[in-house]
Amino acid sequence: MSNRATKMFFIRHGQTEWNALGRFQGHQDSPLSTEGMQQVVALARVMENFEFSHLYSSDLGRAHQTAKAIAERTGHDIITDARLRERKYGIFEGHSPSELASKYPDIYKEYRQRKADYAVPGGESANAVLDRLIACVDEIAEEHNGGTYVIVSHGGIINRFLRHVLGISQGIPRRFDIKNAAINTFVHNGQFWKLDLLGLQPADLRETNDHE
Repeated sequence: MSNRATKMFFIRHGQTEWNALGRFQGHQDSPLSTEGMQQVVALARVMENFEFSHLYSSDLGRAHQTAKAIAERTGHDIITDARLRERKYGIFEGHSPSELASKYPDIYKEYRQRKADYAVPGGESANAVLDRLIACVDEIAEEHNGGTYVIVSHGGIINRFLRHVLGISQGIPRRFDIKNAAINTFVHNGQFWKLDLLGLQPADLRETNDHE
């Protein structure tokens, strides 16, 4: 890494219909909700005010749709990478926690113990997610050493990376929110990543184009 800091905007997709219903999504998808579509329009307007060289996205629909809204305002091409996908939740996908507690009580109880190496049937563990994510983020950072770029991904993915950067165990309950369509920024100083900004939403900023 060069002496110049590398800056990464790490953004969660807009709210989906399953987000609103509290359902596990994983590698399955649901459309952006009406609120989610409003979120990504506002996000895109804000991102138009930042300078960045490249726009990366998970290849899942909800993330790609969010990235597309940004691209339409900024003119960037979207570079998709499957390693930026949300954690695969296997048999949990499409279900709410209450449904899982009823349908798969033993498996859901085991999952709730938050063991970082545990994977539900058909899914992947938190550690497996972290491994593919770090490989992807490090590769992108090396390619754009000293630059600024954007990654659009998922709440679980940003959660895993944030824990990694801050030295928080992957297995303890989360005590922070990863908000839909919010801007999170990380900076690499040539030695390690550090959190620069967490959870800035478009409504928190005064947009320069108030007439739009």
